Amino acid sequence: MSDTDWVAEHREVAEGVAKALSKMVNNFQCDDQAFIDALMNDHRTLQSSVAGIMFKCISTWAEMYADGRFDGRNEYPLSICAEIEELMYDKYGKRWYKMPLI
Repeated sequence: MSDTDWVAEHREVAEGVAKALSKMVNNFQCDDQAFIDALMNDHRTLQSSVAGIMFKCISTWAEMYADGRFDGRNEYPLSICAEIEELMYDKYGKRWYKMPLI
């Protein structure tokens, strides 16, 4: 498998996971705790990698807020992300969301 094929395959997986998560939370009866429990029971290095992705989402939502790319449906969470970004940037620097691989 070429590097290009590997990247394309993993991009498809990432997009599928994002769509599955959106589909899960779109269900008013979704079991958030089951999702959280599954993540918390995963390998600790993988937990760190997942946290890094979530932190990068927070940073990206903060950028969206700063750029005015929101409306009434997502303004509140994006504003919170902007506050988190500011606190974490001040404490850890520009790439605060990068997790070390141990």
